[in-house]
Amino acid sequence: MSQLTAPIEVPSAPPKNLDPSDNALFEHHYRMLIPGATLQAFGEVVVGPSGTLWRGVRPSQGLNRTSGQPLSKLKFAKAIAREWYLGEKVVDAGTWVCDAWSREYFHWLADVLPKLILLTGERAILLPPAYTERDYIAQSLAALNIQHETISPDHLTRVRDLCAVSPVAPTGNYNPEAMHRLRIALAPRLLEQPHTRVYISRRNAPRRRIVNEAELCSTLEGFGFTSVCLEDHPWQRQIDIVSEAEVLMGLHGAGLTNMLFMREGQRVLELRRRGDAHNNCYFTLASAMDHDYYYLLCDGSSRNTFDADFTVDIGALRTTLSNMLT
Repeated sequence: MSQLTAPIEVPSAPPKNLDPSDNALFEHHYRMLIPGATLQAFGEVVVGPSGTLWRGVRPSQGLNRTSGQPLSKLKFAKAIAREWYLGEKVVDAGTWVCDAWSREYFHWLADVLPKLILLTGERAILLPPAYTERDYIAQSLAALNIQHETISPDHLTRVRDLCAVSPVAPTGNYNPEAMHRLRIALAPRLLEQPHTRVYISRRNAPRRRIVNEAELCSTLEGFGFTSVCLEDHPWQRQIDIVSEAEVLMGLHGAGLTNMLFMREGQRVLELRRRGDAHNNCYFTLASAMDHDYYYLLCDGSSRNTFDADFTVDIGALRTTLSNMLT
């Protein structure tokens, strides 16, 4: 096992517009101990098309847990049932950086790419076949000049010498040095004077939308914001849009991950569910990237942040923006 990063204590400043009555939503993330990341050699391991890791003939949740979040017990059992009787292909060596969540946009940028920025050497990383469907995965690997190999969708892949990278930080937390290195690598030509105000809309999303978004967008126009659905644009264009922003605003969701591409010292406004003290990943990301973080609490249609639709208090939004932009 080799140490890639040392354990560090990472502070996060309170939100710039913190109401003291909301302090309990954030205070448990004001100072976090981040364990060091390691590169661990496993020797011979079999990798399934769904990203399961096997030792010998036994699928191992322990191996899967090394690089992050493993599949749930149900998904793991289903994957094993599909893969048990597949034939094998053999490769000599590879590095494993994936977990059950890492194909999704936030987790790819915030959890996987920080691992890759730490790696050196000629060993290719191995990716499950489903990863080829995501353009941001291929483009970010190319930008970082990362050698990779997609494992077969029809076979188990026996890797004679597999290494795995442990998380650089627990998901929703960050090693600031690794994140800054990632920003430089992916967005090397940041504007000296960012000048736009960008609102990331989720109107095309199947869930977690804003009920009164028409009224919201009308209000934002008066404050100089442009509304954009980032998924309507190629990934490089998404980077360009956000890198020009002095203010980035959006409902809690993967689009806010793109604050990674803003020049440090800009402002981020997150619309978040009232009472949610758990989902602080964009609060801590803003701090790691040296942005000023603001928030506005919104009423949701359920207590599950990920499934709820939200109503924005337009009066409270006007007050927040007026204070934020002066």
